[in-house]
This record gives sequence, C-alpha cells and structure tokens, in this order.
Amino acid sequence: MSRTEIHDRDLDVNTLRPLADFVLIEVIEQPATSGGIILSLEKEGSRSEWVVGSVIEYGPGEFYPETGLTFPLYFKPGEYVVTMEYMGERIERDGKKYRLVRSHGIWCKLKFNGAPELLDIRKIEPITDHVLLKVKHEHKTKGGIILASKNPNLANSLAEVVAIGEGKVRKAATRATPLEIKVGETVCFATYAGAIIKMNGDTYRLCTEDDIIAVVKGLKR
Repeated sequence: MSRTEIHDRDLDVNTLRPLADFVLIEVIEQPATSGGIILSLEKEGSRSEWVVGSVIEYGPGEFYPETGLTFPLYFKPGEYVVTMEYMGERIERDGKKYRLVRSHGIWCKLKFNGAPELLDIRKIEPITDHVLLKVKHEHKTKGGIILASKNPNLANSLAEVVAIGEGKVRKAATRATPLEIKVGETVCFATYAGAIIKMNGDTYRLCTEDDIIAVVKGLKR
C-alpha cells in the first residue's frame, strides 16, 4: 500500500512515461450524489472509497522472466477506470489530481451516460480476472422450488455472472488464461469477497474469479 505524494509545481504530468505495468490516470472528483449510484465500494465492516480516473498513459506491460514475454495492458488513453482510494502514487498539479497505479490495482473500466463527471454509469467492464456479479435474493429451481434461506449471508451468496474480464496472466503462461465461468451462469461466491456496488436499485458484487466457489446448475435467472 503506497502513500507517496508528489507535489511539484514544475512537474508536467504529460512528460511522465510510466514503466512496466504502471498506469497514469487523472482522477475525476466525485459529486455528492449521482443518479442514485452509491459512489463507494463496501466491504464487510468497512466502507472504502473508490477512485475513478481517465487513462492518460501506461507502460508497456508486465514482464515475466520465466517466459521472456511482456504482456500488454488492457487500456487505451481516454478510457475510464476504477481503482481504490488507498492504491497508487498520488500526484497533484495545477489543482488536478493524478495517480500512478499498477495494473493489478485497477478493477474495471467504466462507460457513462453523459458527462463522466456526473458518474452516471452505463456499463461496468471487469478486467483480467475480475468478475461482475448481480446478487440474487431469491432462488428458484427448474421444478419451482424456492431456495430461500433465513441466513442472510447464504441468501446473498448466489449471483448471476453479468460480465467477466479477459483472464488471468500467470507467470509461466504464454497467454492469459480464460476464466472458467461464463456470463449468464449462477455462481456461489465467498460471502465477504470483493466489494459491493449499488447502482440504480440493484446490488452488484465486483470480485475476482478466485472468490467464486462453484457454478450452481438448475437455477433460473
């Protein structure tokens, strides 16, 4: 967890060239409210603020000496991404805030309705091994049996896979390993995995594939 802060009136962020898998983003200040979207990622017993930023520049990618390969990053200049408040090196210049964040500290990309500053999210795109889940509260089998539970933790541990990332890059691999789960499947995930996003009245969970325990067959969406 880095706490580096760079304050230099002579520093021009446009001259920075990130190395390895570092990504330079310009932070978008969050408004107090935004279309009913809760602008935080909630974890059990805590509430961690997220940071939304626009990608300015990024490094060539992460180098793996085991294979001699450098895996390029999944970003383009101008794309909007999400990282956590506690991550990255902080830079301030001319009243604007920037972050230098390693690629594994970026969870997803965002697309907006209208001006990005309003944070009216239209689409969430997980990257690498991240997964976006829509949490279920009532579950019904093909035979019509309702699998409701008096245990709220169990009731909220089933979800529909809404979107998945490109896959996880492993040290000895020559390409990203595709995720085992598929969009549309119902899965069971670790109760305290990832972070909660509440948007437009629906509850989503943004986590990694490692947080998913099993695919559940025979349940309707």
